[in-house]
Amino acid sequence: MTFEKAMVILFTKVAQTVIAERFTHTFFDNDGNRVRKVFAYLFSVFIAIFVNLFFYKPIFNFLSIFLGLSAIALSYNGTIKRKCIFVFYILAVSCLIDLVVSAFLIKPFGYDGYSAFVSIFALLLLHAAQLITERFFGNDLGIELNNRYWLFIIASLLVCCLLYTSPSPRDSQKSRMP
Repeated sequence: MTFEKAMVILFTKVAQTVIAERFTHTFFDNDGNRVRKVFAYLFSVFIAIFVNLFFYKPIFNFLSIFLGLSAIALSYNGTIKRKCIFVFYILAVSCLIDLVVSAFLIKPFGYDGYSAFVSIFALLLLHAAQLITERFFGNDLGIELNNRYWLFIIASLLVCCLLYTSPSPRDSQKSRMP
């Protein structure tokens, strides 16, 4: 791994955590233990960087993001339902962005592996999603999502997980090659 790639991974994971922090303004009251929040954000960054540097596979990346977001959610005051909404909503949005980026940038242009451009573009889309979410929900912490939104969030997460875990046609062709 090159130094430049490691620095881009560090930048993107810190930026993702900052965007997650901005999502918390929509989902949570900012009360709570400040030290616990700092440790939750540090854990989120370190687990994501560690997995990306040493065990990069989409399922491990997904699990590291899930663990990081869960730690962040647990550091805030709020109901378990609100914490679950926070984690699942960001996971669903991130997965959908990854699928869009994969469909429009990775497959057509043949990026075969890690790309700084693709990672930064996905970050910009995640930030745009955060701004749209903030505009849509505002800072009204009393809003509860109805079942239609829950269904959309869970369905999009399941679709993303199925697409992440299914082998790509290119992988099946590689396995048939002598």
